[in-house]
Amino acid sequence: MQAHSVIGKSTTRVDVKEKAVGEAQYTGDIILPKMLYGNILHSPYAHARILNIDTGKAKKLPGIKAVATGKDITDKPHGLIRTPPAPLFLRDKFALAKDKVRFIGDEVAAVAAVDMDTAEEALELIKVEYEELPAVFDPLEAMKPGAPIIHESYPGGNISTDGHFNHGDVEKGFKESDFVFEEHFETQYVCHSPLEPHSAVANYLQSGELTIWLSTQTPFYDQTGIAEALGIPVTKVRVIKPHVGGAFGGKTDTLPPYPIAALLSKMTGRPVKVVHTREEELVCTSRRHPIYIDQKIGLKKDGKIVAMESRAILDGGAYFSFGPVTTVIFGGFQNGPYEIPNFRYDGLRICTNKPFCGAMRGHGAIQAKFAMESIIDIAASKMGIDQLEIRIINAIKPGVVTAGGFIVNSTGHEECIQKTQEKLRWKDKWGKHSGTGVGIAANFFLSGAAINFFFDHHPSHSAVIIEANEDGKFTLKTGTSDLGQGSMTTLAMIAAETIGVTLDDIRVIAADTITTPIDMGSYSSRVTMFGGNASLNAAQEMRKTLFEIAADTLEANPEDLEAKEGQIFVKGSPDKSVSHAETINLYFEKNIQPLIVKGHYNPPPNPHSPDIQIQGMNIDAVNASPAYSFGAQAVELDVDKETGIVKVKKIIAAHDCGTAINPQAVEGQIEGGVSMSLGQALTEDFKMDKCWPMTSSFLDYKLPTSMDHPEIESMLVQTMDVNGPYGAKEVGEGVNIPTIPAITNAIYDAVGVRIKDLPVTPEKILNGLGEKI
Repeated sequence: MQAHSVIGKSTTRVDVKEKAVGEAQYTGDIILPKMLYGNILHSPYAHARILNIDTGKAKKLPGIKAVATGKDITDKPHGLIRTPPAPLFLRDKFALAKDKVRFIGDEVAAVAAVDMDTAEEALELIKVEYEELPAVFDPLEAMKPGAPIIHESYPGGNISTDGHFNHGDVEKGFKESDFVFEEHFETQYVCHSPLEPHSAVANYLQSGELTIWLSTQTPFYDQTGIAEALGIPVTKVRVIKPHVGGAFGGKTDTLPPYPIAALLSKMTGRPVKVVHTREEELVCTSRRHPIYIDQKIGLKKDGKIVAMESRAILDGGAYFSFGPVTTVIFGGFQNGPYEIPNFRYDGLRICTNKPFCGAMRGHGAIQAKFAMESIIDIAASKMGIDQLEIRIINAIKPGVVTAGGFIVNSTGHEECIQKTQEKLRWKDKWGKHSGTGVGIAANFFLSGAAINFFFDHHPSHSAVIIEANEDGKFTLKTGTSDLGQGSMTTLAMIAAETIGVTLDDIRVIAADTITTPIDMGSYSSRVTMFGGNASLNAAQEMRKTLFEIAADTLEANPEDLEAKEGQIFVKGSPDKSVSHAETINLYFEKNIQPLIVKGHYNPPPNPHSPDIQIQGMNIDAVNASPAYSFGAQAVELDVDKETGIVKVKKIIAAHDCGTAINPQAVEGQIEGGVSMSLGQALTEDFKMDKCWPMTSSFLDYKLPTSMDHPEIESMLVQTMDVNGPYGAKEVGEGVNIPTIPAITNAIYDAVGVRIKDLPVTPEKILNGLGEKI
């Protein structure tokens, strides 16, 4: 591997100092002159028609400056799946309900007041007349004829999305199999739970210009959504993303607080701040889909997989959000990390009168891998095949085009399995059934979704602008959103390495829809691949320009030059050099114009046409991603047979990240992903009693604390992918996918109880032990 001066070196993030000393400003920290405070009235009914909203008393309350209802916004509902031929009914949510409410928590009205106490009092004065309608809370019931229809615009009734994959001949594959196994699995509601809730500060000027600060993953999507809700030109909306205190997919939607803050500012002519309470964050935002899964697998005696069938029913809640994408991902990412010659998937996403579901870190894939890695473990146990061996003999190889048409250029799957099992001393511990168990599971995920589903016409998937300054330093502008994962540092490191300067020589300005170039957003683990390649391309253009100027000074050909640590020199002769600052000033003297370059990135096309169907539309030549990450996690845990309590002792997590741009940050991402899935496996569960949310705070929603965490050891597997910047791949969502099945597989190894519905609870383990007696 080529030696680098910046890439591959562990470094602190470019924003770490301002965060450490408390200078970092989050949306909730912003205070503007004459700022008002917004608050939102939510529906107390799961399904009801709005007959009348009386805001008279609220408007007369001293300190109230505006009261808004659905009549004050346009008739354009918001939706994330918009690019033709996507049907219009995929846009289904208004910032403020117009005709109906569809879950307890739906937004009905909003107020702007001089303080929050006055805003709270005004909400109590708003009188809403509802006609309560029949509601449905179980997706299986919602599919039946005669069930209450939640959205009249959906052509499939309460079936909001249908997604299908069909590769090979599945029925023939099962007939040719020596063993066939079928199992049923279920997953639960899980909330994102960022420390920073959804927040917005809007400032609408009399000129018609709106500036809005948002805690968001997708500022350019929000720019469009807010403009449409208010009926103003997109170019009049400026979205600025300050520091963000966690998102995990939950801040990809343009949720109601954003357009509501903008609307209230427009109505009052004053800045307005809207910040969710923790209860609103848990109840009124998107979450992970609960899914009913029926999984079937056919294998030969030697453990080779011949066929797999997967049927899923997703409980989507009241609105679409990212649900159609989740439905497709569930099936699509069963294309790896194993070769499956015959595969069929049928997924239905069902609308219910409950909080809506959308994107959450690894959405769709994490539920699919729970079922897939569990049934592979079940098959290995019943066939008497080693759990490690079955995962190796079915592994995808580099250069393979999967049955789903995914092009795999690099894979560290086998190395990840070997590293985790060796570190855990798997072979010494597995199969004892002594109350202590070990389990393993693997992952497969994309390095950024290559499909544009939002903009009709977009200049690129990601773009970067770099400007040279006379002191030899550079300003990098990017539309990508750093949510705390360190993406600004990653892009700066790529630029610094390419230009030949230090990280301190790169200043990053990010995520401002007026001053930075367009980017699709921070989701689908895309920033290193897409934003990183855009940064690389811009930096290469900058280096080319500088080398052309320096070549005259050094009396050399540009192709004979190198650059490192702020000096440009002739290869092999570092003493013959000129600084970047000198070169930049020579450029200014010669050209009398700024030195600004740009780079962009669009994913490569896919010549293979998978058979994918969603919402009745065939999607051909889908290049799901430029690259795919792989990984494995091995878990060691104890199960108390008297109480059913699980104590996870150790998790070894190996991840194929391509080239680790910043190894320290990669390790942090791995540990964060493991931590997140530990909660979903063992403690987290958003409880509903039919329509009523039973979870309204962190007292009820059990996140694992530092006291609950095991020892986590991260291991980096570097494979160099041809499509990644310097060979890099994702390390965002793939890392949290194998944790859950590794834990449940370890529980089976410990006490012989197979957990097939999440979360794991002591009661489920004790019931399983009772069934064995």
